[in-house]
Amino acid sequence: MSDASTSASATPDWNLRVAGPADLDAIMALETSTFESDAWSPAMMLADLGHRHTYYLVAEKPPLSAAGSGIPAASHAATATIDGTATTASHDATAATAETVADASALTGHPLPPFGGYGGLLSPQGAADADIQTIAVSPDARGRGLGRRLMQALIAEAARRGARRVFLEVRADNPGAQHLYRTLGFTEIGVRRGYYQPDDVDAVVMRLDLDASQSSTSASASAATKTKTKTSTSRKGVS
Repeated sequence: MSDASTSASATPDWNLRVAGPADLDAIMALETSTFESDAWSPAMMLADLGHRHTYYLVAEKPPLSAAGSGIPAASHAATATIDGTATTASHDATAATAETVADASALTGHPLPPFGGYGGLLSPQGAADADIQTIAVSPDARGRGLGRRLMQALIAEAARRGARRVFLEVRADNPGAQHLYRTLGFTEIGVRRGYYQPDDVDAVVMRLDLDASQSSTSASASAATKTKTKTSTSRKGVS
C-alpha cells in the first residue's frame, strides 16, 4: 500500500520517537505480522536496535494530552526538506526513551496502544551512503501518511549524519511502496533477482540523492564507503 497521497500533517495522532532495545517486543509484534514469510528474528532486530550506526524510530500515540504531560520535549532535531516538506527527526534518545513512555502509561493508568509503525536507518556518521533498513506501518494506521512521515524522518537523520545518498530495496510486487518512494525522490537503479526468500521475489533497488543543503558534510565524507548489514534479509516497503 502507499501513503503517498497523504501529507505528513495528516498524522498528528502519531508521535515519532527514537527506539531502543526496550522496544523489541512491540516492534517484533508488528514485524512478524507485517512480514510473515521473511520477518527478522528477535536477535537480528535487537542487534540492529543497539548498533551504533543505526537509527530506529517508532510511531506511537501520545500517552497524555499535550498540556501537563510531564514528558520532556525532544531536542537536537535534524531537519531536511523532502518533497517540499520540512521534516524534523528527533535524536535525543534521553528525552524519548521507552522508560519515559512507560512512566507516562503508569501516570494515566491505561496501557499504551501498539506502535503504528517503525523504521530503521543504517548511516555511519560522515559516510556518504546511508541505507533504509526496514519500514512497516500497522494496518489501522495505513493510508494517513505515516509511512511518508517515517521515511522523511529517516532521510532527515541520514542528512544530519552527512549522507549524500540514501539506498533501499523494495519488493517488486509492492507497487504502492515503490510509488511512495518515487514521490520522495528515489529513483530505480537496478534489480536483485530472487532477493526476498523464501518467496523468490525480486528487489527493486532505489536511490535518493541528497543535495548539499540537506547533507551536513565532513572531511571524511568523500572518502567513506558504503556499509550495509543483513543484506540478505533487509526488506523495505510500507506493507
